[in-house]
Amino acid sequence: MVTDLGAAANSVQNGDGFYALVFDTASSTTVPLGTSSTTYFEIISVAPGTLSPTLSKTIPYNTSPGLLSGSDGSTTSGALSYQWQQSTDDITWSDITLTTGKTYTPGPITSNTYFRREAITTLPGGDQCSSGSNSILISIPSTFSLTSSAASKTFCVGDVLTFTASGSTSYEFLVNGAIVQGPSAVQTYTTVLSEDSVVLIKGDTSTKTHSINMYLNEVQAGSVSGTQIICYGEAVTMNLVTNGSVGGVSLTLLDT
Repeated sequence: MVTDLGAAANSVQNGDGFYALVFDTASSTTVPLGTSSTTYFEIISVAPGTLSPTLSKTIPYNTSPGLLSGSDGSTTSGALSYQWQQSTDDITWSDITLTTGKTYTPGPITSNTYFRREAITTLPGGDQCSSGSNSILISIPSTFSLTSSAASKTFCVGDVLTFTASGSTSYEFLVNGAIVQGPSAVQTYTTVLSEDSVVLIKGDTSTKTHSINMYLNEVQAGSVSGTQIICYGEAVTMNLVTNGSVGGVSLTLLDT
C-alpha cells in the first residue's frame, strides 16, 4: 500500500522519521495491530555559488568572452561537481559538453547567449541533487559596423590608423575601391594613409557593407616673409603661408 503524506511532506525537517500504523479496518477498534519500520529523511542542500554580474558584456561577433568564473559552491553532503550550461532565452538550459570545472572559457560566440553554472552533489548511493547559479548574458552587436582609431576621421601624415569591423563571420577591407585585406575572419586592418580616402568593409552577405570617409590634415611648414632690417622698437610684420590644413594653425617664433 502506498500512502501520500500530503502536506506533511512540505514540513519535513532533516532527521525526521516516518512510520505507519496498521489497523484492522474490519473492526471498530482504534488500537493498532502493529507498526512498520521507520524511514528517516536527510535533507541535502546545494549552494551553486555566484557568477559576477560584471561578466555580462557585449563582445565583437565571433569572438570569445574570455574566462567565466564564480564563487565556490557548497553542499551539506556528498561530492560536489559543476556543469556549465547555456541558453538563448534564460529559461531553457542545455549542458555544455566537457565543461565540468569551476571556471569555463567559451569559444567564439555569434549570437546573444546566457551562461550559468550548475552545482551538483553526488551521494554515496549515486543519487544527485543540483542547483543552478545566477545567469550572465554575453551580447553580440546586432548591426554590421566599422570604426576607426581616429575618432574625428581626420589624420595627419604618418599616422598609423586601425579600422575595426564587427557583426559578420568574414571581412574584406577596401581603400578607395582597392582590396587591401581579406576576405577573412580578421576584424582589424592597420595602415598608413597618404591622402583623403574612403575605407570600406564588406561582410559575409551582399547587404553587409559600411564605409568611412577619412580626411588628411596635411600641414606643411610653408614660408615666412617680412621686414628683414628693423630699427630698435619698431613693429615687425611677418606673413605665414601654409598649405592644405584642416583646422587651426599656430605660429611659433624661434631665435636662430
